[in-house]
Amino acid sequence: MPTEMINAKLNKYFLIAKSIFILSPILGYSYIVTTASLMQLSFEEVLASDPSLTILLILTMINPYIFFLLNLVQQKLETDELDFVAINITILLLSQVLTNNLFYVMLISVLFYKIASMYNINFLEIIKKLSVKQHLVLGGGSYIVLFITLVCFLIKFQI
Repeated sequence: MPTEMINAKLNKYFLIAKSIFILSPILGYSYIVTTASLMQLSFEEVLASDPSLTILLILTMINPYIFFLLNLVQQKLETDELDFVAINITILLLSQVLTNNLFYVMLISVLFYKIASMYNINFLEIIKKLSVKQHLVLGGGSYIVLFITLVCFLIKFQI
């Protein structure tokens, strides 16, 4: 299949995923504001009273950064930098699994599957062949997202 056709098909999936990730902070914020108004509290008071809403706010505010990372992944696919793509999509998928958000897991999984099938990428092989330094250089931004979601995941167990 020609590269232009592959990119056109993948662009649809990337557009859907990026649109959802860029809009989710607005939805998260409006959910917290609505909850605050139902409880007749201010925004700050509802965040202080319910730690799970604070975690929700943190996780939704990460999503524009995931939008940026998906933009980079899309650009790197066009320049055939598959190492970058493999590391970042895998880490983003893992970070979404940690958030226990099935919708985002399915969204990134569809991208993961489409990229793997259209570009014939063996993600496990690419990840195994890279050194730790290459992992950190290529997946730096995704590792930050993974770290923040890991912290939120661990805090959820404390609540």
